[in-house]
Amino acid sequence: MRDTEEQLVRELGERIGYGRLMHVAEHLWREKALSSGLQGTELTIGPCARELVPCPCPESGRDVAGHCDWCCGTARVTKRVAVAIGMPGISGRGAAFGALERGEHFICWPVSGDNSGHGGYLGAQRLLVKTGELTANNGNGIESSMNTRMDVIKVLLR
Repeated sequence: MRDTEEQLVRELGERIGYGRLMHVAEHLWREKALSSGLQGTELTIGPCARELVPCPCPESGRDVAGHCDWCCGTARVTKRVAVAIGMPGISGRGAAFGALERGEHFICWPVSGDNSGHGGYLGAQRLLVKTGELTANNGNGIESSMNTRMDVIKVLLR
């Protein structure tokens, strides 16, 4: 039975697109829940997996039945939730320095300022590489101390 159901879903997903399939299923489930007076019991579809991070599912985030209130059993949360619950290595604007692996390249997130040595969006950003848990190098042998929660933009080099 399961193989037959999976094949039917696979065929429809390939024909109309998996995202559209899930969106339509969510919409129809919501209509059914509303007409049955069971609003809020329907499944919802969330963001793409690349926008999610693993949920820590701590004991303090569980309901009386032991289910995680943060991820609802998906084992993943959005980056915004991760920031709100204070997960280490997660920043509100993208990557945090602490989440980078050694050897990965990045630039520091630009900050507002006067564009004359005190921040600003108009200046050039230096390409850095993470060299240690709390250090980065600008390529000229100069090590800089970094904060693990510092907002950075990861740069992928070819």
